[in-house]
Amino acid sequence: MSAGTTELVGRESELTELAAFLDTAAADGAVLLLTGDPGVGKTALLDATAGLAAARGTRVVRGSGVEYETDISFAGLHQLVGSLPDELDRLPRSARDALEVALGLRAGPAPSRIAVLNAALSLFDEAAKERPLLLVVDDLHVVDRASRAAVFFAARRLGGRRIGLLGAQRAEPGESSRPTGLPELEVLPLGDTDALRLLSRRFAHLPRRVLSTVAHEAQGNPLALLEFAGSTEQSGDRRGREAGRASSPGRDVRALYGARVGRLPRETREVLLLAALEGSGDIGVLEAAGGPGVLEALAPAERDHLVMVTENGRAVRFRHPLVRSAVVDGSTGEQRRGAHRRLADALADQPERRGDHLARATTAPDEAVAAVVESAARSSLRRGDADGAIARLRRAAELSPDRADRRRRLSQAAYAAAWVAGHLEVSH
Repeated sequence: MSAGTTELVGRESELTELAAFLDTAAADGAVLLLTGDPGVGKTALLDATAGLAAARGTRVVRGSGVEYETDISFAGLHQLVGSLPDELDRLPRSARDALEVALGLRAGPAPSRIAVLNAALSLFDEAAKERPLLLVVDDLHVVDRASRAAVFFAARRLGGRRIGLLGAQRAEPGESSRPTGLPELEVLPLGDTDALRLLSRRFAHLPRRVLSTVAHEAQGNPLALLEFAGSTEQSGDRRGREAGRASSPGRDVRALYGARVGRLPRETREVLLLAALEGSGDIGVLEAAGGPGVLEALAPAERDHLVMVTENGRAVRFRHPLVRSAVVDGSTGEQRRGAHRRLADALADQPERRGDHLARATTAPDEAVAAVVESAARSSLRRGDADGAIARLRRAAELSPDRADRRRRLSQAAYAAAWVAGHLEVSH
């Protein structure tokens, strides 16, 4: 790797393997998934590899899963396609139509799932015609199901194409972590020597005894190392934390983030909650939901390095998914429901997202909300998103005060599952 990546302490073997992956991808196509615990450094390795690829002349397109956006089908694919507008225009009409309808960019006959998957692969092929293409997808474990299908469909067909797919996902139980059959590179915690070396570089002014305590508590997790040392630097105290050693470093970092969020002004916490639940970080949506002072309200969180506002001021990004989780964990149920209601109002022109937020804001049967969610389900079907339609119809049924409406919506969900999606087993 280039000199610019030498700041990644203790990752020499991973960087060497990633450089070889880029060589293969640029010549004949390749896929590699990074797996590991939260905070172990997967995103840092993605960033380093993307930087090297760009320096070599490879085109890099990035996307990421969002924990609170997993019900929005093709949200992840939308990020990748949105970076390739010129190539989308050059696709054959049938492929372009399939993608645009599936992503909600235009109206038209609902495309089949296989048509969307093939169209996505054709788009990536088009983007790799002039120079190699690297698709980088972070947090694959929370990418929506439809986009994961598109990503893995392409991943299994990269041979002979100058396309690389580099993804990262947490190593944790659940449907998203089932074996994919794709090449994986496990990112392990740092060893004791490298952990101390990282701390010594970043916190040289702290006593060696303190750094050793931090290294022991962090168990080689790079994010935990930096956050624990940072909290020590601010407090001047690092006593043995038995509770910390009994739990995971990721959980402890989340608690640290939670404490920092809790010290922010109320207005800042309210905007952070909207951003966490909205998912995309679109400042325009946040302003519609929270008022025109969103950027000013975010300033304290920016200064505390919990979020970053993009240079153009149109989007906010959380420093780490654990910050987003800490924001949501630190809120009450009523605060979350209120935030969902405000987001639903702000997304009046996006029926599926509006319906999802209204459903999450509602705890008791409500026909008006159920009707909105049912309308969102019809919008999903028009895009060819049967899975999204089924989930929304079932939620609409749950919110139906009238038994007849509830049975009708459940019947529609069963019909979609059996005949549209082909999920015969869930229609029983």
